[in-house]
Amino acid sequence: MSDHHRPSQTEEEFFLFEDIEKKRRLASERRKRMAKAEKEELRLRHWMRCPRCGDELQAVRMHDVSTARCLNCGGCWLDAPEIGKLVGSNGRKVVEAVLNIFRK
Repeated sequence: MSDHHRPSQTEEEFFLFEDIEKKRRLASERRKRMAKAEKEELRLRHWMRCPRCGDELQAVRMHDVSTARCLNCGGCWLDAPEIGKLVGSNGRKVVEAVLNIFRK
């Protein structure tokens, strides 16, 4: 067999590098999928749970704004759009009314 059919060291290095890069990309994609799956699992596990005490949150609607209230510790949780609605509509009066409802 002649020597010219055998891959050169440069060719071997090229294919080795290509194989390593392919495995690295696959490992990275696998890590991203696992991270996404773990994140979704955490989101589902903590959905409508109080970040302070872990008890179940109850949806409370006031002035067309939905809030999440913990009946155990009294926490009131609002998302940024909900806060914007409260402050933007009737401003301070609405915020004070909501706070008065949730005070123990």
